Amino acid sequence: MAVYKSEGSNLSVTYNSVDITPYCNQGDVEAVVSENDGTNLASVAAESEPGSTDWRVRLSGMLDKASDDVFGKESLSPPSTLRGLVITVGPSGTRTTYTWTGSADEGAFINNYTVQPTEPTQLINWQAELGISGGPVRS
Repeated sequence: MAVYKSEGSNLSVTYNSVDITPYCNQGDVEAVVSENDGTNLASVAAESEPGSTDWRVRLSGMLDKASDDVFGKESLSPPSTLRGLVITVGPSGTRTTYTWTGSADEGAFINNYTVQPTEPTQLINWQAELGISGGPVRS
């Protein structure tokens, strides 16, 4: 039995042109800007400056064959080109969309996929971390 997220969700996810929103019950989009040391011989204290942004996406939900077909297969056999990823976050009318187009140097891939059958008689959870190359187009 699959448990699906409601249609009125604050999160929608399309990975490699497949809408996986119904299989997600949690998602995080994180932008981590590296902190570079800017201290030089003229500095009187430690100085820092912003570097490049590392994007991280974590998703989870209840395991279903359809979600496993997306994440499980790709984690066993990684693609030679990066996949397209579109994530929409926020309530209707105020949503922000993050788009990575799939290409040789920009897009997403399955970085870490975990199936958690901790209680075999209960629903089984899955988690996926997506590796991201490049920055998104925000709209």
